[in-house]
Amino acid sequence: MIRIDREKVLTIYQLKAYVNSIRAFQGDETEDQDGAPYSLDRLVAGLAIGENNGDVLFLDPENGYSVWIWHHDGSDVERLADSFDLWIEMATSDEGDGDDVAVEDDEDDR
Repeated sequence: MIRIDREKVLTIYQLKAYVNSIRAFQGDETEDQDGAPYSLDRLVAGLAIGENNGDVLFLDPENGYSVWIWHHDGSDVERLADSFDLWIEMATSDEGDGDDVAVEDDEDDR
């Protein structure tokens, strides 16, 4: 369990608590790395799988469980990989420095 602004939730559902805190200031959407709209309702459905310095790594069930990160300082999101398998492959690859993004540029998936 994790507590966010007096709301106690299972860690996997922490994005719901964050969205409840920011919705009044943010409106009904944020944006992705390309500036495209990303609905806060969609963010609420995300399944948190990790956290780094307040940024939440999550799976997006509306996009085939692709891997995303929610940046707490700007409330924007960034797609890191089209699937969990691709993300694991990228994270464990001997090539590169791990900063590569495993995403195909397909606007229909957004």
